[in-house]
Amino acid sequence: MNKSLFLKINTGFIILVFGCGLPLLLHDPVWGQKGCSEAEIQDTIRQLNKPSSVELPESIVNCKENLIDLLIGDQKHYHAFDRGSVAFVLGRIGDKSPETLNALRTVLTGENRDDYSPVRSRAASALGEIGDKSPETLNALRTVLTGENRDDDADVRSRAASALGEIGDKSPETLQVLRTVLTGENRDDDADVRSRAASALGEIGDKSPETLQVLRT
Repeated sequence: MNKSLFLKINTGFIILVFGCGLPLLLHDPVWGQKGCSEAEIQDTIRQLNKPSSVELPESIVNCKENLIDLLIGDQKHYHAFDRGSVAFVLGRIGDKSPETLNALRTVLTGENRDDYSPVRSRAASALGEIGDKSPETLNALRTVLTGENRDDDADVRSRAASALGEIGDKSPETLQVLRTVLTGENRDDDADVRSRAASALGEIGDKSPETLQVLRT
């Protein structure tokens, strides 16, 4: 995909997230029931629209349970777009708590994964942005890319490959998955997924003969 087009698409999604999706959540009866007032949520969203160097308000800690509930809990939001918005925000916050990471992994893969692929895409990106290197997170991202449980949506696989690169995991398992996606008889049939896998290998910085040979190929 043309880089400028990619940036425009992603910028447009961010604008939609904060311009349309999340404001709808503010009027959901779930909000405010678990220690997070509407005013606090609105303030948090304003902060999230600012550069990443801006310190987030302490009140965001009180909102985490609301966010997770809307993503996978008893109050799971029926609008898939809004669930994608929640995943995006969790990644932007960068919370590494077990609850947040488990919610994002649940959305991404397994029996209870989200049926809507853009939500899974946002969950993969969020895990990469958070930078969690736990075996559970790395396995979830690798599972999306190859094997019996490979995600059938190319964008989800692309985001998972990028997330592995962003995390910077140099384990043999991760490197092998990225090399498999990129080349060989089991390579991914989507060019963008292969491109993201190549970029991830470069970002990780592995200099093994196997990786260098794959990249040369």
